[in-house]
Amino acid sequence: MEEEGVIKDYQANLDRRMLGLDIMAFVHIRFATHTDHTPEDFEAVIMQLPEVLSCHKITGDADYLLQVLAQDLDSYSDFVEGVLRRQLGIASIQSSLALREVKATSRIAIPGQAT
Repeated sequence: MEEEGVIKDYQANLDRRMLGLDIMAFVHIRFATHTDHTPEDFEAVIMQLPEVLSCHKITGDADYLLQVLAQDLDSYSDFVEGVLRRQLGIASIQSSLALREVKATSRIAIPGQAT
């Protein structure tokens, strides 16, 4: 599977709370306009932010969904106000804070194979 490129990398699965990252937020980003350069500029910024675990371009009311970790509400607020709100073209930012993690995995079931 490595030679075929199916396995992309290997990683350790860290306990975020033991690292002091108590806040997990899911952030919906909606742009006011969709110019040719806005998505690429936004994505380039997001790629450099260690707080962002994942970023997905999505359908629906928002344009992007981010998964963000922070130490506490103050540091999350600083991230939203100091980083996200400074990005050009963003019309709205909606945050949902995770109350409890029910399931989190990076394991992918291979179609056609028993698990």
